[in-house]
Amino acid sequence: MPLQFSSQLALLGWDEWFQERFALFAHQGFAPARVVADYGAEYLVHDGEEALRASAGRHLRNDGGQLPAVGDWVALRHHEPASTIHGWVERKTDDGMAERRSAGRRADQVRHRGLTG
Repeated sequence: MPLQFSSQLALLGWDEWFQERFALFAHQGFAPARVVADYGAEYLVHDGEEALRASAGRHLRNDGGQLPAVGDWVALRHHEPASTIHGWVERKTDDGMAERRSAGRRADQVRHRGLTG
């Protein structure tokens, strides 16, 4: 079954490239959303329909690794009052291997975050 998401996502930069890389997340029931702001403990994401509050899932916070950054496409599980981010897809651009901050450390690589349970 082909994945079809809102054309509103295209306004945020969603295209076939991201759709292909998001397929595993979609198969597991997650929805795509774009990180539009990072407030430390919470993110503001947009799912093509509305802006939502979201936090990184426990497995992302507890493994001490990288966390999503503004501009990333994330795998979102909708909840109230805040949704949960369970992973993200790699970026299209490799502008010098984007730097990310996580838990006070710097990472020099943007990579796909797989689901580990």
